[in-house]
Amino acid sequence: MRGIESNETDFLPPDVAFRVAARVDGNELKVRWRHCDGYYLYRQKFDVKAESPDLLLSAAQFPAGVVKTDPYLGDPGNL
Repeated sequence: MRGIESNETDFLPPDVAFRVAARVDGNELKVRWRHCDGYYLYRQKFDVKAESPDLLLSAAQFPAGVVKTDPYLGDPGNL
């Protein structure tokens, strides 16, 4: 990222910036995202939904994260 002069063309496409992999472990679906340096995922922005009405989901569980203050978006509590 190049600072305040950045524009949309300066960023990687989401599928490149955030690589995702999933696997079934017993009766759990485990999903892992790997992100490029300088890119972050915001816990408050996650929404997990079943695509099939026959699939029941319990509440998503997330590991402890690292709180970062975004220099452009501010305090993560406001995101």
